[in-house]
Amino acid sequence: MAEENEVNEGDMPFLDHLEELRKVIIKSVIALFVACVIIGIFTVQFNEMLMYPFERAQELFGKEVPLPRVGSVFSPFFVMFEISIFGGIFFALPFILYYIGQFIIPALTKRERKVIKPVLCASTLLFTAGAALAFFFMLPIGISFSFKISEMMKWEILYDIQNYYSFIVWVPLATGVSFQLPLLIILFIYIGILTPEFLRKNRRVIFVVILIFSAIVTPPDPLTLILLTIPLYMLYEVAVFVGTRLLSGKIQKEKAEEESQKKSDDEYYRKYVEEQSKLEDDYYKYSTGVGSYPQDGGDGGENSSASSESGSSAEEEEFDYEKYYAYSMNEINKMGELESSAKAEEKAKSDSEIKKEGEPSDGNLNPPSEPAEKSDGEKSDK
Repeated sequence: MAEENEVNEGDMPFLDHLEELRKVIIKSVIALFVACVIIGIFTVQFNEMLMYPFERAQELFGKEVPLPRVGSVFSPFFVMFEISIFGGIFFALPFILYYIGQFIIPALTKRERKVIKPVLCASTLLFTAGAALAFFFMLPIGISFSFKISEMMKWEILYDIQNYYSFIVWVPLATGVSFQLPLLIILFIYIGILTPEFLRKNRRVIFVVILIFSAIVTPPDPLTLILLTIPLYMLYEVAVFVGTRLLSGKIQKEKAEEESQKKSDDEYYRKYVEEQSKLEDDYYKYSTGVGSYPQDGGDGGENSSASSESGSSAEEEEFDYEKYYAYSMNEINKMGELESSAKAEEKAKSDSEIKKEGEPSDGNLNPPSEPAEKSDGEKSDK
């Protein structure tokens, strides 16, 4: 099985990492500066796009409303600067994220790379969807509702230009960020911080939290509140469903890995038993010159068949670490007994050879042999 935690790129020294980070920062600043300059050059055209919610609100209101007014001498300069900065950040953000990804991705594993790419795509799409929902639907409806309230209360509608552009910029930004909620929920489910059961059980609490958040972010009218609350709650339910599916897949994958690891341990145990048996047989043959070492203290033939049957049954049993430890200690004791018995047999064999040759054995001398009987001729001479 391939090592998934293996990084393709070689390890870099710390100073080289700092150098790469410095390049990323420089390229990001250049991209932001170029985007701000381009937005500053085309400020008039960009301003027409930012005026869309106000013009759409006039259409919904059905009457012409005075344009936002300039409240101070420096207000136009501050507004143009704000438009250039926020517009530059919006258009330079994809390039900045790309440079940051170039810096981070080489340090990630293959599995992390597979995860981070769809996450980045989903995050970009959700942020764009949230900002578009706020800019094209929520803001015109909210501003139109403000017109109607002002007319009902007989108030003169005079919007300040700085307040209007701040409102136009921050509401889509906050809505886009709030649409990242599903990714956070899926991440927390996957890493075990939250459980699907807890999220399903506390649906009502989550709905109230979403409702309060929507009331803070959106203009103060019920329609825009509903326009943000319903999509966020739907995204919440989708996130719980997707997180549950991913969590079940993760659990199944972990079980499969445990089973494969268990099979590999069983295979290792079987090979260990075979190799240990072979080593014992070879050692016994070498030390004694007798047949294969009887595993259970009986005859070689009967016990060899019995050991083969027990070996085949042992292969079918599940791997047990306690049995493995007990078996290892038993084998160590057998090796010690085998060595002592081999030495005792060798000593007995040498003693028997000495006795056959008539040499002293164990420190005792053989009794002297009696003289041979005299022949009949020798007796007659006497």
